[in-house]
Amino acid sequence: MTRLTRAASAALLGLAFFAPAYADTRNDQNLTGKPGVGYSLDLGENRGTGYYVETPQGYHLVLTLGAEGASPLRFETDLAAGQSVELSAPRGVNEPAQSIRITRDGDQLTIAPPVAPARFAAE
Repeated sequence: MTRLTRAASAALLGLAFFAPAYADTRNDQNLTGKPGVGYSLDLGENRGTGYYVETPQGYHLVLTLGAEGASPLRFETDLAAGQSVELSAPRGVNEPAQSIRITRDGDQLTIAPPVAPARFAAE
């Protein structure tokens, strides 16, 4: 895995910046962020900061995250009311990807684990 791939994976996981008091956030709860507040995060070997601000285009999310020894990566996106973004990062071989969903519902921005996809029984 290249450094860029690792950094991108770290950034995708890093959207947990909405939970400054939850440096070891377990993806079993919904968390709500506040605009203009900087948040630090610590997700194992991936550390960084993030925030969001209100703009005419929507809520502008900014996250800078990286692993030790790797160049940091910045992730930015805008969310309008009713929009969400789901981000995932691969883990080890035969392990499910870690993912997180950020949703803007009116003036609330919430980070939560996505609903698990349905599994189909083999015929």
